[in-house]
Amino acid sequence: MKISVTHLTSFVVLDQRFPPEEDLEDPDVFYYCDASGELLRTMKKMDVHITAMAYAPAIGSIIIGFNFGSFQIWRVESLQLE
Repeated sequence: MKISVTHLTSFVVLDQRFPPEEDLEDPDVFYYCDASGELLRTMKKMDVHITAMAYAPAIGSIIIGFNFGSFQIWRVESLQLE
């Protein structure tokens, strides 16, 4: 099964815990947060691209690298950001 990068970008954005207030949520903004939900950075979604992705079976997680030099680790079993 092939998963598109667009789908993964949406997955990463939609499963974030930020912003807590619904009125702050903008569908055109990418909210880059840490695992606790703290907002680290905001960018236009159209400017954010996944540039690397790897599955780490030893920790049961997917590591996703972004074009702005940061990454996120997602637990596959629970779909939680680590």
